[in-house]
Amino acid sequence: MAINYKFDKFCSIINHKDNNYVLRTRLQTDCYSSSCDKWVSKFSEETKTNWIVNKTFPHQVRYSYRKDFVCQHSSKHKSLNNKTTRVRDKHCTASIKIVIKKNTSNTRRKDKYISDGLNSEIKINFEHSHKINNAEAYSYLRVSKSVQNEFNKYFSKGMTPSVAKNFHEVKLITDNNEEDLDIIKLLADAQINPTERQVIQIFDNWRVGHLLSKRFKYLWTKTNNIVESSIRIFKDIVLERCKAFNAAALVDFVFEVPENYHTRRLIKFVSYRVAKPTLEYQSFCKKAKNLQVTSVNENTFHVHSSLDNQLVYTVNFKNDYQYCDCPAGQGGAYCKHICAIYLSNDAVSNSPKLSYADRVSLATLAIGKNFDYDFLKNMDLDNNSETSMLLNSNQCSDNINSEINTENEIEIENTNLTGNSAIFTEDKCNLSNNMELELESLQTEIDRIKALASEHNNSKFALKSIRNLKNHFQRITSISDLAEVTNHFMRHGKLIGTQPTSRSRRKTSISSGVKRIQAGRPSNVEKNKNIKRQRKRCLTLNINENVPNSKTH
Repeated sequence: MAINYKFDKFCSIINHKDNNYVLRTRLQTDCYSSSCDKWVSKFSEETKTNWIVNKTFPHQVRYSYRKDFVCQHSSKHKSLNNKTTRVRDKHCTASIKIVIKKNTSNTRRKDKYISDGLNSEIKINFEHSHKINNAEAYSYLRVSKSVQNEFNKYFSKGMTPSVAKNFHEVKLITDNNEEDLDIIKLLADAQINPTERQVIQIFDNWRVGHLLSKRFKYLWTKTNNIVESSIRIFKDIVLERCKAFNAAALVDFVFEVPENYHTRRLIKFVSYRVAKPTLEYQSFCKKAKNLQVTSVNENTFHVHSSLDNQLVYTVNFKNDYQYCDCPAGQGGAYCKHICAIYLSNDAVSNSPKLSYADRVSLATLAIGKNFDYDFLKNMDLDNNSETSMLLNSNQCSDNINSEINTENEIEIENTNLTGNSAIFTEDKCNLSNNMELELESLQTEIDRIKALASEHNNSKFALKSIRNLKNHFQRITSISDLAEVTNHFMRHGKLIGTQPTSRSRRKTSISSGVKRIQAGRPSNVEKNKNIKRQRKRCLTLNINENVPNSKTH
């Protein structure tokens, strides 16, 4: 892929081979690090890529300064916990090396570009292991400085983060109202349309110097009397809470604004900005990989319970939909038993993870068929070519969803699960061997405790302890009871009685990695941040912080 370097009027290519470039340009020498960062920032905006610092070389003899960057999808500084965040590590090897050379008589004689004022050499390896021009790659981009300044203006005018984000999206669409405009590409670009997490970060940085904004505080003292999501959307998004309407304007808002809102909402799911379905799917896969699946016929499967091997749940296929008779599946929800059938290489359609065909269907529902279908593929380079050919040949037909069969969906979304059956078999063998070893060790420990207790036959304390231990063992009737008893042994002190709702809130659950954008009434977190604290009685400090001085009486 050819890179665009026209943003730098001093830049010129002196060597180019495949995706490796050697550039010469002029960088300011007053601050080496910031000059390199500014150049990489402009390069990122032009190429729709992000770069992180790998190494710096501030004190060198042969040159003045050197700074190395790597692609943000490299293995550097990546978390191994993928329960609450998306997987950014694509093992990308793309890199940028910037060297600022010394301007001396010796270097000018050996390097002709230094005499021309081009004191910096930039080596770019633009061979990425992933795609960079699709919706998923765009969702990882950083927000540009100009967009951050726009959001700071929104917050200064009294907008909450939720209102500011919705207003900015509408403004993007209206300012770029062209006939051939691809709205999905426009709203998927995080450089000009920040994600919810990025908006919250911009707001937190802005709030540091604007805690005394009276208008902002006034807008946040509005309350939501009805907590249902539909009513909140109607009050906050449609009516914008603080506006007054006549009858004609109210009808126009009720019919137009919700349609535009749901269009942007569908595009948000299409452009990989909602990670919760994918995280839930990964959680189901971990729970279901050891479940035993038995095929009765083409439309019926038996899946053994994970707690009781004698209990068997039945999963039925009907009209391209799967439903299970387990407690979770009786209400139509996706469960781990359906996921176990999916992992056994059987076709399952109602998966929480959006497939490529699902994204195409949602995008068609949102804006019609005037968009780039390849833009909705994931970042991986090993996509299924057969499905793309099928989409390209049928993108003008009305029944595009029926043309894409379920087998192609599984091949697109799960190319890395081809050898799972052998892996699961090996894992089961290792688990059974480990279980036998642990049971032998447990029997040895029980025999040791019996021998220890028999040495103290006349001790009341020993008798009481053995009775308590026996009572705990009698409570165990399932694997979940075993886990509860072991957790009880690990507790220190008495068990404090709490409400069931309080205990349920303490459970670790799947989240999208971001918190909800504040809209309407402030949450308890925001209330705690706005607690009035006693001012310090230091005149100099209060003058610097621009707060009233507290007098001493």
